This record gives sequence, structure tokens and C-alpha cells, in this order.
Amino acid sequence: MESGGGGLMSTAPDYVRFLQMLRNGGQLDGQRLLSPATLYYMTTDRLSPAVVKTPRYLPGPACGFGLGFAVGTSAGEAAYPASPGAYCWGSAGGTCLWVDPASDLFVVFMMQTPRQRVPYRSLLRNMVYGAVTDVKPPAAPR
Repeated sequence: MESGGGGLMSTAPDYVRFLQMLRNGGQLDGQRLLSPATLYYMTTDRLSPAVVKTPRYLPGPACGFGLGFAVGTSAGEAAYPASPGAYCWGSAGGTCLWVDPASDLFVVFMMQTPRQRVPYRSLLRNMVYGAVTDVKPPAAPR
């Protein structure tokens, strides 16, 4: 499959286990599946500062890109609530997922609506973060 993921499919329970593994630092059921270094590279912004983020840059402002995920780089610029360091992925068909280590949560949203994926993702994030009642204060700047 040359499209790098197009046409692949999975189930919601498989996505949940995958995100549990990511949230657990690369471990699931007592087994290490990803090294800490691999997870670091996947979830840390790797884009050069020379990359120009136009309005068509889908992760949006305040997002970079690691080796596999869009990564939140700062607070307050995105069109939805997000913690710096949260990382996400979205399919062309609409399915999306994100992990927010600072809020200790992850979300899987499975839908197939390519034309409405961007507004639904923003709406979903606003609804999820609006429902969170146990908010951790942000870390103090270093």
C-alpha cells in the first residue's frame, strides 16, 4: 500500500489500546512496545522553523509535527483547548485521536465524513475539554 496509511482500518478498541500504550510511555500490559526515545521523537515537534505554516496547514497554529503526530507547541493560539505537548492524528476520512499527557486523557473519535472533519474535530475538542472537571494547573515556566 503506497499511500502510507490510506485504506487501512482498525477498530475503536484497537485504537484505545494503542493510545493507552502511548499514554503509558510506550508500555502496555507490562510489555515495552516503544522505547522512550522513539516515543519522544514521535511526539516532539521536528519541523524546521523555516517551514511556513499557511492557513492550509491542517494541524493549525500552535502545532508542530513529530514523527507521526501533530504536536501542540504553545497554549492559547489554537482554535480549541489544547495543552502544549498534546499530540494528535487525524485521517482524511475524519477519524481522529489525541493524547494530552498534561490532562491525563486520550480520545478516539471514529467518523467517516471527509468534508466535515475539521469543524467536527474542533467541536469535539471543545466538548471534551469543557467536560473535564479535574483540571491540573499548568507547569511553571522554567
